[in-house]
Amino acid sequence: MKKRIQSLFLKSFGLKPKQPDPIDWRIKSKMLSFNLFEVHITAVIEYPWRLYSQKSSSEGPLPTRVRFNENSYIILIGDTKEVGTVKEDYDHFYNSITHFYTSVVDFVQEVTAFTKPETLKGKIVYMVGTDRRYLNPKEITFQIELTN
Repeated sequence: MKKRIQSLFLKSFGLKPKQPDPIDWRIKSKMLSFNLFEVHITAVIEYPWRLYSQKSSSEGPLPTRVRFNENSYIILIGDTKEVGTVKEDYDHFYNSITHFYTSVVDFVQEVTAFTKPETLKGKIVYMVGTDRRYLNPKEITFQIELTN
């Protein structure tokens, strides 16, 4: 009842209730050797929300996408890997199998940087849901400095 009253109050002033953001993103880099780095983009997910895997079907909720801006001094090595416990479930709304994370997932990308320090920029496009509700896709931008 309280949320309904709050929503009506905001609508009366032409405002929309703020959409929750159940993901806490943490970004860091780790130097592996002279010019080789790992970039860790970690998503900490609030219960009962789900963050969808990069490997999710296009028939289901929007898969998470990590994109890096082009930089002539940085080379991406391979694809962005997911480290975490992926779960699988049938989604009745999308009528498809979904792959998702419920607590934490680490997106890891190896890069070679030809100059130091160098800044790697990019964006993450993602969608979260529960077994009853979905939030609109979001896009966040990030930058991380690759240093010793």
